[in-house]
Amino acid sequence: SLSYGPLSFSLDINEEWNRIGGQYDWPEYEVLPKSYWNYGLILTNDHDLIIERQKKKNDRLNPFIRTNVPLQLEVRARRIPSWIADDQNVVG
Repeated sequence: SLSYGPLSFSLDINEEWNRIGGQYDWPEYEVLPKSYWNYGLILTNDHDLIIERQKKKNDRLNPFIRTNVPLQLEVRARRIPSWIADDQNVVG
């Protein structure tokens, strides 16, 4: 994730939701990634981040719904294949 003023941004990862227990009113789910998540930001030699593009969207919609975020950033990043989760889905 990265901070941009008071906002925090993170990679939009596709999700797989699996119900693993709980009751009807209080179900329990595990959420697993359905797309690559293991990216590192590419910084300049001065350790600065280059923001390639900002997309502003309709800010009258509920910003807490994933598809309604009012601002998206595109930055340079590279996938890190050796960064993987263990058998408990913990990334260290």
